[in-house]
Amino acid sequence: MLLFQNLDWLFYIEALGAVVSVAAIWLNTQQKAEGMLLSILASGVYMLFFAFVKPPMYGQAALQVAFAGTSLYGYFQWQKKEKIAQSNEAEHKLSAYPIILLYVGLGMILSTLFYCFLNCWGAASWHLKIDATLTAYSLVAQWLLVKKRLENWLFWLLINIVSAIWFAYSQFWFSAVLYVLFAILAIKGFWGWRSAPSTVELTKEQPIHEI
Repeated sequence: MLLFQNLDWLFYIEALGAVVSVAAIWLNTQQKAEGMLLSILASGVYMLFFAFVKPPMYGQAALQVAFAGTSLYGYFQWQKKEKIAQSNEAEHKLSAYPIILLYVGLGMILSTLFYCFLNCWGAASWHLKIDATLTAYSLVAQWLLVKKRLENWLFWLLINIVSAIWFAYSQFWFSAVLYVLFAILAIKGFWGWRSAPSTVELTKEQPIHEI
């Protein structure tokens, strides 16, 4: 097909994915379930982009499938308002340091597995190592986001900074600027969730009066 012979079409795919992703992350910072639906759409768009870009980023393309699945799960989880209210206490507090270190270790294990898998598709390179590492830690961060753990934004902040540098090096300037914006939104999400009042605090401030 002529469309796939001329890679200029990827610019429009990239732009569409960027717009949808920004909207999705903004809604996520506001703890809106609709953000998960937009994340599914963004994953589909970016799967095309990463699969056909030169050089192909197969790890990032495969990651979008996992993102779509976890986002669908997250949408139904976030829709359960009673469960969300009960879990608000964990939204503005970091997990214990041993737990965070466990997440870091999990990312290291996954990145090693992904690198070994991707290495089967071509010669080893530092591009492949970065691709595998970003893929692994993005999965960890996405799961933490779905479970509404505050530290998900810290993981996303580091991931987005590294991604911005990587895309700039690869001369994908649009994506580089986009991931800088993602990093800013990660900071906003972290402080927004951290400063959110808990259910207990709201109950104390607004006592229920029986009629």
